[in-house]
Amino acid sequence: MFSGYDVPQSDNADFHVKLQRAATADQESGNIALVQNRPFAPATIACCDDRVYSTRGTPLHTFLFEQASKLEICLAAAAGYRLIGLLHRHGFYHLDAKINNVVAVPGRRPNGVNVALPSGDTYHLCFVDYETLWAPAHMLRPGGTAIFDEDSESLADYGWRPHAEYAGLATAYRYDVHTYSESLRSVCAGDDPRFAELQTAHACVLGHIPDEVRGEDVGGVVRSFTEYLLDPARPVLTPAEAVTVVQAAHFPVELRAVKWHAGPCTCTEAEYCAPCVDRANAALNTQCPFATPDIVGEHDDWVRAVLERCLLLCDASCDELCAALAHIGARPGDCARLLGVLGPAL
Repeated sequence: MFSGYDVPQSDNADFHVKLQRAATADQESGNIALVQNRPFAPATIACCDDRVYSTRGTPLHTFLFEQASKLEICLAAAAGYRLIGLLHRHGFYHLDAKINNVVAVPGRRPNGVNVALPSGDTYHLCFVDYETLWAPAHMLRPGGTAIFDEDSESLADYGWRPHAEYAGLATAYRYDVHTYSESLRSVCAGDDPRFAELQTAHACVLGHIPDEVRGEDVGGVVRSFTEYLLDPARPVLTPAEAVTVVQAAHFPVELRAVKWHAGPCTCTEAEYCAPCVDRANAALNTQCPFATPDIVGEHDDWVRAVLERCLLLCDASCDELCAALAHIGARPGDCARLLGVLGPAL
């Protein structure tokens, strides 16, 4: 049996210790029982003696500021959206998916959300703080939906809804994406150039100006909250779309400035299509080698070097690279042609 008294209470302990709030302790304990052994939760998370003990990790906002390059920041920020997607695929909504409720834990986790840094170090991300977790009714203990509804009523000003409404709401995913993205923007606001691309991505992920709510935080301080989505009809991207936007925002300017053609294109990785060849010949290869195939091939090494940087931003996934290219205007044929150029690096 897990005993909190067996865990050393120091900053160097292997566990993070959180004191539960009396008003939500029962609900949180039940929720933690639901997420144990799931790949989006800490490897160890348990309740004992009015405390929550979980595997120690670095809060994601701290982890981001510790990274030296935009590549590392892109990988970590995008991983947060992946974590939301993983949580949702398991049938849950966090409903308070702020960046400070995500931790980075050293080591790779099978089936989890991993961040492989250029240094060779690997971390996996986990959600913590499950007071507000939404779970399907059949998973809850008797009376669980009533407890959830009671808590939701007290938090209605922050956008919380009765349990049944989340079950039938096709856009319920937007709550977690909105909260994570807005809290990410708030943490990264300022003059630090490492986070400029995240600011750009945030505007696309939300697609609206967040509403502002006045209230008390957990410390009793009255402040304005913008993290919470009050209207699920507001445009908010899916977690997978948000990953794509973050990656594309970090693409080199050579790619982001391309004016992609809109005409027919059936290029493959091995062959250029006739319309693209004709266009390239007419331009005498003086146009952008991304938007117009470089038939002669003198730009291939340069194009390949740019694409290799993009592939790293996309977690070495060709599928994600193509999704990010499509986001900035590339056609399927463009993506196939560029993957053909990149081929030797794959």
